Amino acid sequence: MKQSRNFLLGLILALAFAGSSRSMEPEDLVMYPEYVFYNGKIVTVDNSDFTRNLGTIAQALAVRGGKVLAVGSTDEIRALVGPQTKSIDLKGRTVLPGLIATHEHPADWSMISPVGFGRAVTNDEIVSRYLTGTPREQAALLRQTIQEAVSKAKPGQWVRIYGTRGYFKEWAGELGREFPKVVSKSLLDTLAPNNPVIVRAGTGAIINSLALQKVLPKLYYLSDEDRAPIAELGVGGTDLQRYADADSLIEGNIPLLARIYKAELEYWASIGLTAFGSGAYSPAALRGFRYLDERGEFPIRTGWAYLGPDYSEGTLETLASLQGTGTEHMWLVGAWPVDNGGSCTTINARPEVKQREGCNFSPPGSRDYKENGYGLMYRLIKSGMRIATMHTGGDKDIDQYMDIIEKASAEAGITLEQIRAKRHAFDHMALAPRPGQYDRIKKLGLLTSGTSIFHYSYSAEVARDYGEEYTAWVVPRKSLADNGIYNSFETDTPLSQHGGTIFEVAAYDLHRRDKNGVVHAPSERIDRERELKVLTAWGAYYLLKEKELGSLEAGKFADLIVLDRDYLTVPEEEVGKIQVLATMVGGKFAFASRGFATENGMAPVGYQKP
Repeated sequence: MKQSRNFLLGLILALAFAGSSRSMEPEDLVMYPEYVFYNGKIVTVDNSDFTRNLGTIAQALAVRGGKVLAVGSTDEIRALVGPQTKSIDLKGRTVLPGLIATHEHPADWSMISPVGFGRAVTNDEIVSRYLTGTPREQAALLRQTIQEAVSKAKPGQWVRIYGTRGYFKEWAGELGREFPKVVSKSLLDTLAPNNPVIVRAGTGAIINSLALQKVLPKLYYLSDEDRAPIAELGVGGTDLQRYADADSLIEGNIPLLARIYKAELEYWASIGLTAFGSGAYSPAALRGFRYLDERGEFPIRTGWAYLGPDYSEGTLETLASLQGTGTEHMWLVGAWPVDNGGSCTTINARPEVKQREGCNFSPPGSRDYKENGYGLMYRLIKSGMRIATMHTGGDKDIDQYMDIIEKASAEAGITLEQIRAKRHAFDHMALAPRPGQYDRIKKLGLLTSGTSIFHYSYSAEVARDYGEEYTAWVVPRKSLADNGIYNSFETDTPLSQHGGTIFEVAAYDLHRRDKNGVVHAPSERIDRERELKVLTAWGAYYLLKEKELGSLEAGKFADLIVLDRDYLTVPEEEVGKIQVLATMVGGKFAFASRGFATENGMAPVGYQKP
């Protein structure tokens, strides 16, 4: 009975959206759908509360004009079929809303992935080489790989050497230590006197003098103190590699950059991602995305955050008035300061462990005070900006962050109700939040986003350095949901490098095993129903688009995925093996596997596995 009511309501809403100016001729009374999916299991997630209840589960769904027209039984939906409708028999398969990752870096991943850069750029344009093996094995091959690549390059042509970070980015730190033992700016100058060279080492980079001439002007937002070691040594962290890749290596060729991004985003669509949140790390990256959007070629959607360099009062107040606005594929979700969250905790640990922590939000007068951390955060919040897609790394970070929210908002006359309406957020949940912070987080209406891979890559380190009991602070999804706190999903990992999937990552929230198979904080295992809300409806709320995304309801965008098995009923150990057969974004297929396409008389769409 509920299914029939939902179907009728959906159809009424869809007809209402058609507008009142249409002719009342009989042929115009029927809005034929462009697609009908039937004989399946449509998990709508139209109940987004904190219970395990996912809401309506139907048999069929109709799509028109990029949106869901109606959801109902197979008979009800097939009755809407018109002469041009494409009907797809799901043969009992499960359909879910499109998956959403609220802290992701496809722009970064595209530049280190054979799937992104490797598919889009030839060696006639930019000479590229990808190393494989353990960090030490890659380091051992580094010099000869550079020499071989340079020998193939024309004078002045860029040469790129990229290391593989491991399955879930666990080798990033070791690569950053091993590669500088083998190469330096001076050695690169010797090996490549006529070519700009970039060697990506983990999350950083090493470049030669010719590359430095192109990159350094792009680092205008860095302080002289931060620019000096890059200029001298040609070695830097994420700032260097991001600007070297998108702004310098591409040298203003935005169509080429867009081609790289499209190739990468097609991979993410093939694993079910339909929207993501990310900081706009470089002007060129934003232009590349915009180029795709203007041409209708953006495979999925993104909510982007402003990262400077202009943090003046007028700029921030203007941006604050634009939050949530943009196009259907790109919109502004917030901002964050240059120095974002560190790894600052309240936990008593060995001195050498505490020495590795960093506090970027410490208040004025404290030893750790940073103007680009606390100062910019204060200015952002006071201006009315929302904080979103921001890296954080410890519970003390979050204490200090909430202190700034309360103090800056009070000075600006922003009420508690207005603070809650902002939906300020913090990401990663490496060692935060702790249970004692839940009430304050809920009071301020903060949202959390967590990297599920931390169970695999970080929990064992937490147990070793802080104690096993603190592994419960690593992405504590169950406790957050139990306490009515929104938390959303992220991988923060270049899955395209090794063919990883979102379900593979999400499964770690269900079992919480580390890379050695050890389960940490089993009491924080979340049920798969609420994990699905983490992956869909709660992510849409984070991206300020819960009225358009995150569930399959009449009037919302038709962003959906078709699975090869039932997410709700397969044994838990098989959740990570689920494959996406098709992905639709805004009523158009962004991905259709060869098998699904053949079965439905279509051509394959998007990235196809080799």
